[in-house]
Amino acid sequence: EQQLKPPLKPKPHVFELTATSFRAFWKEPTTFGSVITRYEVQLTLAPGEKCSEADYIAERCKILDSVILEPEIRIQHISEGQQYRLRVRAENEAGWGEFSDSVVIDTPLTLPTGAPPAPKVEVSNGEESSTAAVQWDLPEEDHGVPPDMFEVETRASNGIVLSDFAKVKNLPRWTSCSIRVRAHNHAGWSEYGPP
Repeated sequence: EQQLKPPLKPKPHVFELTATSFRAFWKEPTTFGSVITRYEVQLTLAPGEKCSEADYIAERCKILDSVILEPEIRIQHISEGQQYRLRVRAENEAGWGEFSDSVVIDTPLTLPTGAPPAPKVEVSNGEESSTAAVQWDLPEEDHGVPPDMFEVETRASNGIVLSDFAKVKNLPRWTSCSIRVRAHNHAGWSEYGPP
């Protein structure tokens, strides 16, 4: 009589990779005559900026740990520009087999088709006469990626001052001053909006 053994390691393959999703499939591994009852799929962040090596080893960087019946899975809502590791194991009547070797998945970073348009600016007097509160709306069209920073330019009769703060202080008293803002994303800077 042959003794039952757990299945061998599956070999997952990744396809339909986008910036925020992918699909994975694998062939049924050798089962030694016993039917596969289910699969366990684990997705973890790879060691790096968001997951330390110690946390990865301690298995604290798991994004997904799921038991499924079919040898295929679609994973959505993951981060773009991130590295993940996927592994799978199979179970039969003898128990769980070993996890597959990890498949490294690098989600692409979505690049914008262009710089964002210039923001629309509203300026109001601050609490002090030398302060102005500057507020702007996010551009409606961001060319695929929202702005990651803004630059505020103040221009008075004594020259240009560049600042990346939303509250502009130490404006020259009794001098007219214009304030305008521009936005930045991975593709570069927009033009300045009207003062």
